[in-house]
Amino acid sequence: MNNNFDILIIDDESVIIDSIIKICKLNNLTSDSAETYEAAMQKIKENKYNLVICDIMLPDKDGFEILKSLCSIGYEAPVIMITGYTTPEMAVKSIKLGAFDFLPKPFTIDELSAVIKRGMAFSKLNRKAVKNKNDLLYVPCPSKYYRFGYGSWIKPDLPVNMINEEFSYGSFVTGATDLFVKLIEGVQKIELLQINDKILQASAAAYITDSDGLIHSLSMPASCRIIDRNEKLLEKPGLIEKDPYFEGWFYKVIPVNMKDEIENLIPCSSDR
Repeated sequence: MNNNFDILIIDDESVIIDSIIKICKLNNLTSDSAETYEAAMQKIKENKYNLVICDIMLPDKDGFEILKSLCSIGYEAPVIMITGYTTPEMAVKSIKLGAFDFLPKPFTIDELSAVIKRGMAFSKLNRKAVKNKNDLLYVPCPSKYYRFGYGSWIKPDLPVNMINEEFSYGSFVTGATDLFVKLIEGVQKIELLQINDKILQASAAAYITDSDGLIHSLSMPASCRIIDRNEKLLEKPGLIEKDPYFEGWFYKVIPVNMKDEIENLIPCSSDR
C-alpha cells in the first residue's frame, strides 16, 4: 500500500530517529524511518515522501550510495545528509552528489527545524514547478556565475576572457542564491564573518534569521580569505530578497584552491 509521509528518516541509531521524530511532530510533520540502505530503498519504492533525512554511516551501505541510487531513478524529494563524522570533505561530497543540504551531528532542535523548513519549502516549490512549467518561481544565477549546491554562488570580481585565468588569480564575489532566499521565507537579520577570516569550502559563511526566529546557515562556495564584506546587509538584510546577485552580495574573497574546487561547483549556465 502506498502511503504519504512528509519525511523519511534513515539512520541506524534509534535515539537519533526518535529525536528527529519529536522535532517533526513539533513542526506538525509526519515521519517514517528506516535503519539500513535496503530498508530505505524499499520504503522509497512503496511510499511517497516530501523530504529525506539520511545518515552517512549505515550498517550495509553508506548514505552516499542512497544519494547515488536516488539520483539514478530521478527521485525528486530533497535529501538532507547528517553525520557525526563531520569534515568539510563530507559536506562537499554530499552536495556534489546532489544532497539538498548537510547537517553535522549533534544538532539542536532549531538547527534541524531550519533545514527541514527549507527542505519542505523546496519540495513544495518542485511540485509547483511541475504543475506550472511556464512560471518563474525563483531567479536563477546569472550565466557567468557558479553555484555550490542550491545555496550559494561565486563569480570573478572582474571580467576575464579565459577559464584558466578566471580560476587562477584575483578576487571573487559570493552571495546567496535567490532560491535559498525564497526557501527561508522572510529575512529578518544577517550575521557575517569578519574581514581576513579564512574559511573552507562548505563551511558556514553567514547566518540568516527568518521571520520565525530560525537561523539558516549559508555555506561558503569555495575555500578562501575574506577581503571585504557587504556592510549594507547588516542594516538592510532585505537586500538579498530584492537583489541577491548584485546589490545583495555577501563577501569579496581571495580563493585559495579554486582550480581544484571548481569541480564541486555547478556552472549557472547549465541551469538554463
